[in-house]
Amino acid sequence: MPLENEGWVLAANLAVWAIFVADYVARLALSTDKRAFFKGNIIDLLAIMPADFFRALRVLRLARLLRVLRAATVVGGVFRDVRGVVTTNGLNWVLTVSLCAVLSGAVVVWAVEPTIDRFPDAAWWSVVTATTVGYGDLAPENPLARVVAVVLMLVGIGTIGMLTGSIATYFIGDQDEDADPDIALSHPQQAG
Repeated sequence: MPLENEGWVLAANLAVWAIFVADYVARLALSTDKRAFFKGNIIDLLAIMPADFFRALRVLRLARLLRVLRAATVVGGVFRDVRGVVTTNGLNWVLTVSLCAVLSGAVVVWAVEPTIDRFPDAAWWSVVTATTVGYGDLAPENPLARVVAVVLMLVGIGTIGMLTGSIATYFIGDQDEDADPDIALSHPQQAG
């Protein structure tokens, strides 16, 4: 059971605290290199700070809110860039068609392939085939399913190429906007 910080307990606490403060201040005053003393005795300084001081520092927790705001700004910038990439060169339409092809391919393979009897397995096979990863864990034997596989491969290759091209176009376009117009318009022979 802790003692209440009143009366003689308060007086004793203040006396001990005053002794430690006096010791720190005296050593600081006598030191020849104040900066080195301060750096070497940070723990002592923190030890003599009153508990109310640390309670007041709780307000600094609001600084975490600044981190959240900064993170929100970064996430907003990422979303802006993703939206910009997706709308470059009509990539949004290519991704939509690709998604429809992958889902349609999964439905067809699920319906005709006897070795793939669950739709999640058919969807997995369709995605793996369209991305040209081809793990080989599921392989169609039905001729129609193999035709679907070829179509998915071609769609996947085209989609990945379009995605890569759209990303490059988007970021190259950003660099052109950031460039100095006088330098961007000049010819390399004239720059010298």
